[in-house]
Amino acid sequence: METRHAPVRSLIEAARANSSDLGDRLLAAFPALNHPLDFVAGLRAAYGSVEPAGLGGSGVAVWQETALLACSSTRPPVVSLNRREPREMRPVPGTTFWCRLETVKIGSLNTYRIGIAGDWAPSGDFAAYNRLSYELPEVPRGVLSQRRAVESAIYAGAVTHYWVYANSGIDEERGAPLMVWHDGSGYLEPGDAFAMRMQTVTDNLAHIGLVPPLVHVLVDPSTGGEGTEFRIGERYGSTMRGVQYDTFSERYGAHIVDEVLPDVQQLVKLRTDAYSRGTAGSSSGAVCAFKLAWFRPDQFSRVHSTIGSYAGIRWADEPEVPPGFMVPHLVRREPRRNIRVWMSDGMNDFEMDGTIEAANELFVAGSWPLSNIMLANALKGRGYDFHFRYGEGFHTDGQAAVDLPESLAWLWRGYDPDRTKEVFEQEEAERIEPVFRVRVANGEAR
Repeated sequence: METRHAPVRSLIEAARANSSDLGDRLLAAFPALNHPLDFVAGLRAAYGSVEPAGLGGSGVAVWQETALLACSSTRPPVVSLNRREPREMRPVPGTTFWCRLETVKIGSLNTYRIGIAGDWAPSGDFAAYNRLSYELPEVPRGVLSQRRAVESAIYAGAVTHYWVYANSGIDEERGAPLMVWHDGSGYLEPGDAFAMRMQTVTDNLAHIGLVPPLVHVLVDPSTGGEGTEFRIGERYGSTMRGVQYDTFSERYGAHIVDEVLPDVQQLVKLRTDAYSRGTAGSSSGAVCAFKLAWFRPDQFSRVHSTIGSYAGIRWADEPEVPPGFMVPHLVRREPRRNIRVWMSDGMNDFEMDGTIEAANELFVAGSWPLSNIMLANALKGRGYDFHFRYGEGFHTDGQAAVDLPESLAWLWRGYDPDRTKEVFEQEEAERIEPVFRVRVANGEAR
């Protein structure tokens, strides 16, 4: 059987051999290469450099200790990896593509910047995956369903598409434990092989007993339904993403519990106890995951939150419904839920900058790093069972991909299929530590 990571490995092998079809392979892996890196010098003041127009025009593939960095440009680019001296990229004949192979350390987060004629794009990062993010030869592969659709009465006829991925060995008699992943199409192959590698990681973890064999429901934002204007944070061609993900209310939880999961039950039997159910998401999807457990602790008790958008993205669309920035305050003020939370974010996540025009709604929405720190401190102060991984990452899934074997094992640690309840208490090692503090990193406070 061909491994699900074959497209990644073959792409890197083609780059190493300077294959004649390398351009086609690069474009298949990274459609954004259709958009060359055209730098806009007018944004230099806002970023200390420049911002690429369009969709970015670059991509990264990683196989073991080799990283392939690629971009599209009409002029020769250079790339700086992990703040080292810039190095020239190699042209791909017959295209506007350029690439470079670099050696990376397995299990590390790596930063990179691409420059052209003295101008630099904003930095990005990528994961050099852990061993458990690669398919092991003795591990049986899970099964992915066809795409399914559910029409929502809660969202005025909107249609929700989802897939089910079941690890090998799920309990079909008592029912399977569950993870609901938001922005679910991002966990499909081959894209997942270039990003989180959730399918591979959970197959490996289930095989070695670090998580139970799980049913994963991969849910995309709904489409159609109630009319709403486009807002920042909405993608996949759906104006429903912001409505469902960035507003903090119990409405979306009702949609998942009462409309989506009953349809899933037609395919596979699920456990119904909250102890056996978790939910996960990145960015606005992290807010979505958190609110599932917050409003429905009777249904979900485990939360996986990465680069969470606990910010004011949908500030005034529904005045009676708070946006994500209220989450840390609600955790401090409302009764404690019996939930376990893994969080991660990085100091280079989105940050409002006073030099950016107010029309840029994403940055006006607030500070992603500070909002995540606020939530971590709120969880700590209220005694929640939580873990906060905070590094130097950007608004990407890089850190989450490095952490995924560890984070899912932590989230499901101690799981006993013979139980239906557990009171989650803060670990002693966390309890004795002080709260998180912040210091000014870019210049002196004035």
